[in-house]
Amino acid sequence: MQALRAGHGFFLLGGILHVIVLIAVAAAIYFIVRRWPSRSGVKQLRESFARGEIDEDTYRARLAVLRETARY
Repeated sequence: MQALRAGHGFFLLGGILHVIVLIAVAAAIYFIVRRWPSRSGVKQLRESFARGEIDEDTYRARLAVLRETARY
């Protein structure tokens, strides 16, 4: 009887450890995706230019700044 109880306890501990590992992996993926550089600045700039909110000179100047400061 004692052996069964000890075995069952290890099974429970293993299940808890699996859940903890899954949570850690999910958190790591979440933080990696959040910090991944996006091109949203360029997209917003293109949309502003397409709507006529900025002229071509402003567009090119801002695009150059975005490309210089882009993290790869």
